[in-house]
Amino acid sequence: MQVQITPVSKVKTEAKVLLTAEEVNSCFDTALSKCAKSARIDGFRKGRIPKPVLLQVYGRQIAMDASEEAVNKFSREALQQVGDSGVEVIDSTPELAFNDGSLSRGKEWAYTLTVDNYPAIEKKDLSGVSVELYSINTDDKAVEEALDALRVERGTYQVVDDLVIAKDENQKAVINFTGTKDGVAFESGSAKDYELYIDRTRMIPGFTEALIGHKAGDDFSFDVTFPEDYHVEELKGAQAKFDVQIVSVAQLQKAELNDDFIKSLGFDPEKGKTLEDLKNSLSNNLKTQYANRQTDLNVDIMQRAICKEYGDDIEVPEVLVEAETRSAFSSLFRVPANSKLFESDRVKGIIDEIRESLRPNLKIHCLIHGLIQANGLVDSMKEQEGELEAELKRSACAYEEGDDVDFEEFKKKALEDEATVQECRTRIYLAKLEKALRGLLTVTEKQISFKEYAEISQKLKEEKAAEAKAAEAPAAN
Repeated sequence: MQVQITPVSKVKTEAKVLLTAEEVNSCFDTALSKCAKSARIDGFRKGRIPKPVLLQVYGRQIAMDASEEAVNKFSREALQQVGDSGVEVIDSTPELAFNDGSLSRGKEWAYTLTVDNYPAIEKKDLSGVSVELYSINTDDKAVEEALDALRVERGTYQVVDDLVIAKDENQKAVINFTGTKDGVAFESGSAKDYELYIDRTRMIPGFTEALIGHKAGDDFSFDVTFPEDYHVEELKGAQAKFDVQIVSVAQLQKAELNDDFIKSLGFDPEKGKTLEDLKNSLSNNLKTQYANRQTDLNVDIMQRAICKEYGDDIEVPEVLVEAETRSAFSSLFRVPANSKLFESDRVKGIIDEIRESLRPNLKIHCLIHGLIQANGLVDSMKEQEGELEAELKRSACAYEEGDDVDFEEFKKKALEDEATVQECRTRIYLAKLEKALRGLLTVTEKQISFKEYAEISQKLKEEKAAEAKAAEAPAAN
């Protein structure tokens, strides 16, 4: 057997498999023997039909079966040769083409396999690419901040007379408002007794800010401009006026740090649990959660820096796009990935939207995949024995509440849950990826609080959204 390997594109490779006459004869004889055992012809006993008669009656079927035998017998080795040539084949069904039709005994024969592959990525010196990475504090101050957040979460709002609304305060205002455009009220622009949390309710730009400095009983008006990307077409970029009445203003009263509070979190004082036990649990939890979040953030930062270095000329195999689209669609609508709904015209628009939304991340995936190959990091990325159990132990600490975790019981349940196992394996992979990418770039480190982490993550999210929007604009034109 000979294999001629030819690139069709950056993400497709053709392997022409050439078989000798001897190899063809072997496949032909196998097909003929199978036919002889099962064929029935009047006047002959089953299994005793002469070969010339079999060939005369079943010759075409035998040739087709021999072709199938050859493909099954030699394709695995052919694909192995494609992989050995440096082409990273994607695990999917190859396209098959018979160059010379069905094979014939005593003659050479060829067929072609066309496979999907990851794009080859050029190895570059990335040491000149500098990035700032982050480590989220998990010290005593971080634990106190987490404890304070729990007190806020379990707190209650108390109405306070003459309380003035202040920026970024833990306050809740109950308001009545009416919005008008060109003097006419617009749909969904009015509400009565609407609860607006000053520090977290998302309103259009300028709305919450206009409430600052006011108190219960105030009646006032202000103008705002709706964003250009507002979800209601007739309000995009429109000027509007809001008439507002402040009904009441309440201040958040944090939950008291007492026995009832720690008991509500699973630390029962009657069982000997104390505030220190809660703090220790929070510390373990933060170490796990923050480690995961900072890894996600750091990997994201490094991937974006590498993408800028390589540019946009990364082709994504359509077979990957299709597989991920089906998976996302399956999760969204809770249907099997092979559901006939996927082929329905009713959901074509949704599927197209999902497909295009996945392309940027798949482009990054292909780039990083190729980068790992080009830099000889494949072995370092493989999961090692014991790493899954270690990750499960780390996860168990994050789930700990009040009583000590029975790790063996936790592990048993976790291993029975495919989603949990996959999440752990993803964490293992991302930790390895962070280490691998750090070794390629020039890195500076910075300690940050969780609040700073949230701000950096939000800024990064907004940058991605802006880039995606900018990328869509030329396509729309």
